[in-house]
Formats: sequence, structure tokens, C-alpha cells
Amino acid sequence: MAAAQRTADERAAAMQIWPTRSGDPLSDRINTMPKYAVSNTLENPDWANTTVVSGDVADAIKKLKEQDGQGIVQYGFGSVSKLLMERGLLDELRLWLYPRADRRRRIRSLNRRASRRATP
Repeated sequence: MAAAQRTADERAAAMQIWPTRSGDPLSDRINTMPKYAVSNTLENPDWANTTVVSGDVADAIKKLKEQDGQGIVQYGFGSVSKLLMERGLLDELRLWLYPRADRRRRIRSLNRRASRRATP
């Protein structure tokens, strides 16, 4: 699992329960899997098995991809994702959209346009 620091901070804040949970397959898997936080300021991450990636991020991710094991999952989309795309290191991109309603109801309009395009 890889994340930029802002995403990692948000994720850690939202998921502070993981380090305290154990005994079920999901918690045990998340707590024992290697995690990588991309940051130029974070030095001592609190979550177990977390390594800070700084400096040449693209090179570090390339080396991780060359290792045996499972694929890398990155949460969040921002500068790290863009860098990976530019360097050809992003194999698959899945976007999850969480719509929010605003006063002008833009989301409803976007959903209508998207469904029209998706319908053959």
C-alpha cells in the first residue's frame, strides 16, 4: 500500500482503529502488510510496517515494483499518481467518485451527462 503523506495522514486519522485490532483476517492483513508513505517531512510513521519514501519517488516505486510479491495499491490521487503516470509506473487506475451536492446541483447534472454517455 502506498500513499502520499496527506492521504496517509487522512487515512491514518480515519483508520486509527486498525493498529488496535487483531484476530480477524482483514485487520491482521492490513497491520502486517508493508506500507509506504511518500513524504519529504514525515520521519517516524506511527503505523507498523510503514516505510517513508522520499527523494526520488519514481525510482523507489520502480524498485518496489521489481520485487516479488503482490501489486502496489495507492490510495488518493495527486502529485504521486501523476508522477507514476508520467513515468509509466501506473499499471491500472481506478477512480472512486464520492459526489457532494452543492447549491447549484452540479453533481446531479454531471451524473446525468455521464449516464447518457455510458448508455449505448
